[in-house]
Amino acid sequence: MAGMNNIAKVIASKLDRRREDDARFSELENEISETRQRMSVLSPTADFAQYFKLERRVNNLTDKCKIIISSRRTSQPNSRKLAIALRLTALFVSLALAFHSSDGTKLFIIDANYLYPFNFLLDFPFSVADFRWSGVKSRQSVETSIAAWGHISPIIIEKSSEMVKPWTFALVKPDGVANPIAVRWLLSAMHSQGFVITDGCRLLVSPDMASELYSKHQGAFYYGRLIRHVCSGPSVAMRMELRGRTNNFDSSEAINRWRTLLGPSKLFANIFLSGCAEFDQIRHKNFRQMFGLSDTRNFCHGSDSLDSLYREFSLFEGNMRPIERPEIELFALDAYSLSEADYNGTGGGGEDHQSEGEEEEGENV
Repeated sequence: MAGMNNIAKVIASKLDRRREDDARFSELENEISETRQRMSVLSPTADFAQYFKLERRVNNLTDKCKIIISSRRTSQPNSRKLAIALRLTALFVSLALAFHSSDGTKLFIIDANYLYPFNFLLDFPFSVADFRWSGVKSRQSVETSIAAWGHISPIIIEKSSEMVKPWTFALVKPDGVANPIAVRWLLSAMHSQGFVITDGCRLLVSPDMASELYSKHQGAFYYGRLIRHVCSGPSVAMRMELRGRTNNFDSSEAINRWRTLLGPSKLFANIFLSGCAEFDQIRHKNFRQMFGLSDTRNFCHGSDSLDSLYREFSLFEGNMRPIERPEIELFALDAYSLSEADYNGTGGGGEDHQSEGEEEEGENV
């Protein structure tokens, strides 16, 4: 009964969100209409500055409308998904093992094998496999109780945490792959943030893959530039897991942490239009603002939601393989003479090597 109440709450919240999106969409359409009316009385040549400013505003408002339309498509109530959710509710209730901890807390433990095929299908409205060791008398007592249940093996408890680690997808663009200094910074920052590259591949992105990757930007004035840039050279696709001392991460924590590390996608608006005086007020310690060249050549792509994560990862999944040493297997940093001393600017031999290289280059020129 509690599960049905939770499903009803989720459906009600989605309907409320839909009404809010509709109201916001109407406001954006009105703003676009008013802005275009103001543009109609201006001359693109005589009033270029004001006309260009209004045109950028129309483009920004149009992008916001597209985001609302895209989210509406992905979150639209689906009778098939609702039927699956109801069936899964009955399945989970029938498979749940009730166990009381020492403080009287009731735990519901489910074999992770039953959960794993479904957690990519839809976001279940309530937690059915939430298990923590706090308050339990001993691990052995839990394993004994689970073993007595029959079809649930105690070893699943140890492996279930591996199955639900939050992860995200990233694509280092050609301008990032071609910058070994930036790549070293990237790998170091990923390690400090708890990211581990489990799978990856180095490839030339085809135009078809690129158009599917950036399908939500289709029709935007910069769409062609996105496609041309990501196809202009080798890119590196990565599946990254978020690991740490605790496994109690939210399912979208990896996505949010990676997006924060990357920084805003619009480099021009966030740095150059802000002015040097305001630069320190921006969260500029991120890779796009450190190494990005433009709004299009902005170093790296990262999934921005769970829906886009599964869609984008599926485009590259067939090319990926397990990765142990990403600095060599994906980025080929061993091909560059960048020792740790050289990288930190303290190398003695590195200066001699560079000076010799400069002399040879000068002779060749």
